[in-house]
Amino acid sequence: MEKLIGFSLFEIANEINVNEQLMGNQEDASKLLGIILLDSIKALRQFRGIADSMISRDERIKYQYGNQLKDALNDVRSFIGPISSPFFDDAIKEVDDLGKDLASKIKFCPFRDAQLKNRPWVTKDLTPKMLIRRLLRIVNDYSALQSEIENIRDIDFETSGFNVTPWDDIIHTME
Repeated sequence: MEKLIGFSLFEIANEINVNEQLMGNQEDASKLLGIILLDSIKALRQFRGIADSMISRDERIKYQYGNQLKDALNDVRSFIGPISSPFFDDAIKEVDDLGKDLASKIKFCPFRDAQLKNRPWVTKDLTPKMLIRRLLRIVNDYSALQSEIENIRDIDFETSGFNVTPWDDIIHTME
């Protein structure tokens, strides 16, 4: 397995939002962020094509939204201490209903878990800020930027055996 040295696109997007736009470079920073998101959506489309050719749609199971939401609620409950039982029971019922509603909308879309954290940009730059500054210098040079984009990798495909709603991964990309 290859060890990747670099920064997740989440770290890069966060750095762009927090620092670069405040440094007077807003137009180019916004353009770079848009390019990152567009590349992520293109990668998702490519993944779906590959997943559909390797795992039949009928072999994938429906993603268990309700269970995931309930697990998240239980995790929160463990952090904040006792929550009144009726309040918590109501919350569990609501997330169960939400999970069923989402499950009813599932199409045959393989789940990529396309969050930007699962797309590292392999680089020798020591910090995300250094990478961003270098990319901002070439953001208007299409061929140079495309050459850099080839250093983005996709990781974490463990959820690809699940079907989700068509918009699930696109929403994850925007998180």
